[in-house]
Formats: sequence, C-alpha cells, structure tokens
Amino acid sequence: MSEPFGINYGPATFSNVILLGDVDDNVKYSTIFAGGHGPSAAVIALAGPFVGNGALYFLLYAIASRSALMSRRYLLMFIYWLSLMCAANVWSYVPIRAITTHADIALGARGFGVSVWTLFPFVMAVSGFITWHFFARMFAKAHAQIAKGSVVNLAVVIAFTAFWYFSFFGAAGIDGSYGLVSQILSIASRYVLFPLCVAFLSGTYLRSSMRETRT
Repeated sequence: MSEPFGINYGPATFSNVILLGDVDDNVKYSTIFAGGHGPSAAVIALAGPFVGNGALYFLLYAIASRSALMSRRYLLMFIYWLSLMCAANVWSYVPIRAITTHADIALGARGFGVSVWTLFPFVMAVSGFITWHFFARMFAKAHAQIAKGSVVNLAVVIAFTAFWYFSFFGAAGIDGSYGLVSQILSIASRYVLFPLCVAFLSGTYLRSSMRETRT
C-alpha cells in the first residue's frame, strides 16, 4: 500500500458491495518480510482486527454510555449495531480464522516469528474479552432503550444480535478456505454458539421483560 487509503475494494458486484468479501488491505507483505521487517508486518496485519475493529468497539461503547445518547433511541440503535459489527468482526478473526496458514493472524504470527498456536492464546484473550464486554456491558446497557418496552422488539433484538455475531460473522471460515480448524470453529459458532446465545439472552432478559409486562 503506497498510501493510507490505498485499499483494494474488489469488483463492484452486488455481493461485494453488501458483504465486502473481496476487500483487502492491499499491503505488500512479501516486500515487508523480504526487507527483514517482520514485526512491522505483524503490527500492520493485526491492526485491522484489533485497532480498526476492537478499539473502535470500545470508542462506540464510550459514546453509547453518554446519558445524552441513551435518550435518543434511533441514534443509540445505530451505535449499537455498529458496535456489534466491530466486536463480531474481531470474533470472525479470532478464534474463527486464527488457526490457519494465511490471512491476518497468520501474518501476525509470522511477523513475530512464532506459530499461530503460540500467538492464539494472546489474541484470543483480547477477542474473548471483547465478546464478554459486548454482551455483559453493551447489550445490557442498550437493549431496554432499543426494545422500548416491547417484548416482541426485545425478542427481535436478541435473535438478530446472536445471529449476526455468531452465525454471520462467526461463519467466516465455514467454506473451508481457511483450513479444517477454522471450518470446525465456524460450524460450532453458527450451530452451537448462536442458539446458546439466543437461549442465554432470552433467559436473562426476555423472561424478566415478560414478567414486567404482565405486572
């Protein structure tokens, strides 16, 4: 990449415009590695998941925590769904596409001179914390205002939150293009964690909302 915004956006197809599947950072990693700058390549590779998505998630959470925003439902909804996209994007990198031979996490491991298995616990700790923080803090903070007292609205928020996080973003490696481990993790995320998340959020928030509605 010769300039900061020299991103390769891919073809102007419907699927790429909607899902951004062919977008890449347009960084010549081979040149960086050949120049003996492995750590620099690692930092660049890991910046996308953990700065572009992880740090942005916490910035959005800080914005959502402002009392002035909590009273503006539609703006809060926008911040909430954008924060979900950021947090879930981190999940799609780690653990989903971490144990593989290519892509950002593998490049990060190569740059630091370690295996992806050695790097995995460190990046997984960050991803796991972001996932915990999203559901324990962001969802807990925003769900009531977004649902606006409607049990149906809350059920929809729960279903779509779990779907986007664990089924959509969590299935990034389900086609096998990132290897068997990634494929297994994607299957587990979509078919195990997605329904478990729905059950957990429903049991934690939906039942109490239904009891409050009855009273």
